[in-house]
Amino acid sequence: MHWWSVLLIFIAPVLLRLSVQRSLILISCTASLIGAFSFAIHERALTSNAITSIATSREHVKVRGKVIRDPVLTHERVVGSTKRPRELTYLMRVDEVKTGEKIFHTRLPMRVFGGTRVELGETIEISGRISNSNDRRVSANISAQRVIQIRGPTRFTHFTSSLREKFRAVARTFHSDAAALIPGMVLGDISLQSAEFQKIMRRVGLTHITAVSGANFVLVATFMEWLLQWIFRREKTRLIITGGTLILFIFLVRPSPSVLRAAVMVAVVLIARSQRSYSIGIAALGCAVTTLLLLDPFQALEPGFALSVLATAGILFIAPMIDKYCEEKSGGHIPASLITALSVPLSATILCTPVIVAISGQLSLVTIPVNIAVAPLIAPITISGFISALLVPFFPEIARLLMIAVQPLAALIVWIARSAATLPSLHISLALLGIIFILFLALVVKFVRSKLFTLSVLAFVTLVAVVELPALIAFPTHNWNIFQCDVGQGDGLVYKTTLHHAIVIDAGPDPELIDRCLKRLRINVIDLLILTHSHADHVNGLPGILRGRRVQSVWANFDPGISHQQVFQGNTYVSPHVKISVLWPQQNNFSGPQLSGDGSTENNKSITVLMRSRSVNPSQEVTLLATGDIEPPAQAEIAKYFSSKITIIKVPHHGSRFQDFSWLAKVKPDIALISVGAGNSYGQPSLTTITALTQLHTKVFRTDSDGAIEVGWSYDSAHLKIRIRREGHAWWKVRWV
Repeated sequence: MHWWSVLLIFIAPVLLRLSVQRSLILISCTASLIGAFSFAIHERALTSNAITSIATSREHVKVRGKVIRDPVLTHERVVGSTKRPRELTYLMRVDEVKTGEKIFHTRLPMRVFGGTRVELGETIEISGRISNSNDRRVSANISAQRVIQIRGPTRFTHFTSSLREKFRAVARTFHSDAAALIPGMVLGDISLQSAEFQKIMRRVGLTHITAVSGANFVLVATFMEWLLQWIFRREKTRLIITGGTLILFIFLVRPSPSVLRAAVMVAVVLIARSQRSYSIGIAALGCAVTTLLLLDPFQALEPGFALSVLATAGILFIAPMIDKYCEEKSGGHIPASLITALSVPLSATILCTPVIVAISGQLSLVTIPVNIAVAPLIAPITISGFISALLVPFFPEIARLLMIAVQPLAALIVWIARSAATLPSLHISLALLGIIFILFLALVVKFVRSKLFTLSVLAFVTLVAVVELPALIAFPTHNWNIFQCDVGQGDGLVYKTTLHHAIVIDAGPDPELIDRCLKRLRINVIDLLILTHSHADHVNGLPGILRGRRVQSVWANFDPGISHQQVFQGNTYVSPHVKISVLWPQQNNFSGPQLSGDGSTENNKSITVLMRSRSVNPSQEVTLLATGDIEPPAQAEIAKYFSSKITIIKVPHHGSRFQDFSWLAKVKPDIALISVGAGNSYGQPSLTTITALTQLHTKVFRTDSDGAIEVGWSYDSAHLKIRIRREGHAWWKVRWV
């Protein structure tokens, strides 16, 4: 049981005595305790069992069970120095586990990675290695080495799977983001959407339209009610048929927990409409939420649950007000069905937007306008897509025509999303977002009753804005010279040459992160791009650098897929602002001893450069030593001919423990920059490396704790003056992205 529930036990009597509305407090406390108890039982079952004890040893096992979630292909992602390819992942309910001679039975969920294609509802046997999972909703992970089908799914499940695949195949033939969007809006199937497009949807707050929620079910139900009114007069008959259609829709989009809760939410709306009672709808909503959380308390951790509940609440609370307002203003000239088609998605969006902002951590200035703009497009796409999905196995050409008919609408959504994504948004930490939300609620509640309270809150917000915002907006300053981008577990460093021009060293692991950094710096032209070596955490972000920028020259000793020049020790680059000397690698193949590090052979091929700022007085030059991921063997070779004192070092290999500390003592940098991801599993940066640099009186800055790092310099009375500013990850930080 969680600490807050225990605390609640002690403070509940105090609250009961102090509160006038004791019954409300009693109900809230009781519900909280029951919820905490239910959550604790489920969590205990998943964390204390034979499977988790086996997972700790990463033992090879055989498991038999049933596939309970459709397999999906993961996106390629960078893990350390490698790019992990796409692989199948799905959930199965484990019925039997065999390890060695021991066999035991259980009924727990497990996440499966890899293996052959399987189908929802299949009973399978998997041989593989089991490991612990970070997902609190499953007992363990298993990497499948062999999958054997024991029993196929039911005919109905196979039929719906076939229908989904055929609908997806029709959309795939169009080869466009618009076509890929339609299966997501209709069936919640985003497998055709690229990772880049999904990021755009998250940035502008449109991810909810591709997640099956109560709004999808309400649209289908509304369409069925409109259609059936021309066939059946009795409302109860229409509701029964609509309910049956929704059951079919459940199996079509998959009876996962998210879909089931969406269906329950729609049942709430149907009950409210059938009884013509607003209060019954609210009571049914509360009952549905309570029941779902008691059956599966882990849904409280899922953003989709909050979105489903809020979408339903919006339909119950806000949609009737929108309907009434539109009817009064139109004087009855707008059909009620059209008003409903607009009010349902709009009312759901209004309440879902705060959660979407909380999920993304970004407050886009266009989120609400974009959602309002696409709201009229959601209904026709969802309804036409639903009909198309039903017809695709029987009349594929008609289904294709329906998809062609709505593609212009989907293309309009894509255009709106892409256009809005180019505009800036505010990146807000969850803690600050929570404080803003609480203050907003307090203002709403207290405005009428206490103007003094309102004025106090406004004064506080104004004070924060006056004190903090100027410094926040000023980062980075206009007179920066070197900028260490915060690209997570990877490298991306920028050296400014002139206005909007720069030299870039490495591209980081994510195109979005390096592109965002260069946009903040307003870099349009890359005079020279240096890709130190081929590891994914240094080059996978290359498409982000190339996005809308001109790259004049590229140095790389491998094939990055673009025109480039190989460079070795002795090569130079000279401009009016900087001179670059290549210190490493040597042209002849260097073969140092193999270390236990991550890819030490490739690391030791890293292009290492010394950059000198051009100054009339050589004593005032700023020197930057950029080292890629070189390790002690290469560092020792460089030390034979270069050991001069430097101003700044980009510490090799993200500050790992693989360092030649005697060489570091000779170059004795004033400033050390470490590009590293927070909470990485490699133990970087190493405490040994940090201690060694600190003992040299080197100022150490690291992106995992300092965020992006700006270094600038100027000459004050012929003396060099260096300035360093850090973005930081403090909870109160707000920044434009």
